[in-house]
Amino acid sequence: MLALRLHLLAAVCNFSGGMEGDKKFLFGATVATGFERTALDECTEKLGHEINAAVDRGRVFFEIHRNQLRKDEALQELCRHLSHSDWVHAVDAWTLVRGVDFIPSLLEHTVPSPTPTERLLDNLSIADTETNRSQKPSGEDFVTGNSPSKETPPRSNLETSHHQPVTDTRPRNYLPTFRVTGHRVSDSHLFSSREAAGKLGEYLIQRYGWPVKMKEFEMEVLVNVNNNDATIGINLTAESMHKRNIVHFGPTTLRSTLAHCMLRLGEPQPGDVICDPMCGGGSIPIEAVQNWPCFVLGGDNHDIACQHAGGNVTAVNEKRRSNGRPDVSIDVVQWDVTSLPLRSDSIDLLVSDMPFGKRMGSRLNNWELYRRGLVEMGRVCRQGTGKAVLLTQDKKCMAKILQKVSSVWKRQLQLTINIGGLFACVYVLKRRGQAKPTVAQGTHDGNGQEGME
Repeated sequence: MLALRLHLLAAVCNFSGGMEGDKKFLFGATVATGFERTALDECTEKLGHEINAAVDRGRVFFEIHRNQLRKDEALQELCRHLSHSDWVHAVDAWTLVRGVDFIPSLLEHTVPSPTPTERLLDNLSIADTETNRSQKPSGEDFVTGNSPSKETPPRSNLETSHHQPVTDTRPRNYLPTFRVTGHRVSDSHLFSSREAAGKLGEYLIQRYGWPVKMKEFEMEVLVNVNNNDATIGINLTAESMHKRNIVHFGPTTLRSTLAHCMLRLGEPQPGDVICDPMCGGGSIPIEAVQNWPCFVLGGDNHDIACQHAGGNVTAVNEKRRSNGRPDVSIDVVQWDVTSLPLRSDSIDLLVSDMPFGKRMGSRLNNWELYRRGLVEMGRVCRQGTGKAVLLTQDKKCMAKILQKVSSVWKRQLQLTINIGGLFACVYVLKRRGQAKPTVAQGTHDGNGQEGME
């Protein structure tokens, strides 16, 4: 049996209650695997305990009353998405949240001669791409498209409406163009992603007469099949939230969603000084200054990275001005993480995405960089109260270096997360009191590793 649910990129509404204002929609949000509890805490903090929040692998679910959809700003931050097995309520919620100027038709009709699945699949342009099995075992992504205009019945055949009467002047029988996009993960399914996409597209065409369109579509239907669970929904945003605030991308630009989760793990307090000593394009500083009342600074040793960070800050401020909001202030400095131009005991929270040694740097160089970097971070971090939240995929190197600097840093938490198929770790470190960090000479062990004397 397939359980119909929502995830952050999709929406199919699930509601309960009798009166219109008492209806509840089941919202969901995707999050990098490993950050589920962090996302759950944020939902409960911003929306209250009455949302009945729960987590699943890579997802967090919560309930929202219908009358909150228009006014709850937290929903905008979490990327508003809905989920429901009844398409009438799904489209109603989609219309409400997107604020479109038309009402999609959900008038059922009878097709004179039903289109066979095989013929439908021939008329649909389906891109069926196998996911890298080393990263997502037995996973498939699929997209259906191409408008089968000959198969779309005329509007005059549409007779019965499921919508409640409306008072505005928007067209009520508008047929929105759509496509189906999805993902499948399992070894035990008897169907392929192509067949799942075709079946869902056939259902929507034959029941509602919606025309299919691969590009410039108005509605995107998503289906995600994960073993025995399925998520079917309607996408409510044109672009993924992980690209927010970033217009200048580098080879290893950190997703804004991951930056936000890392900052929450650091538990910044009002007035704290937050620093990203290897900021790259500035994802972490930008996310910090927009969500916490703190002083934020960042830096990088690469001049192009500093230019990208400055450009992203400028773009964010231009967007804020267009919305009538004040500018944010972030200091971006070109510096060396192993020799920071900062006073000792001056930083409350260090948050950084460290080089993995794949696209940037090398695993061999990481031994020296991590060692000297952690020692320098320990110098500028406040003794006894300061924290560091660091992300890296070079877990072996980090584990060895943390042993060497254990007198300076105490490991409070270690989370394994999935970043595009790479299993990385987030380390939450607490600055010990009284210990004075010193830079020891590195020694090479002959196996591509480096230790410390």
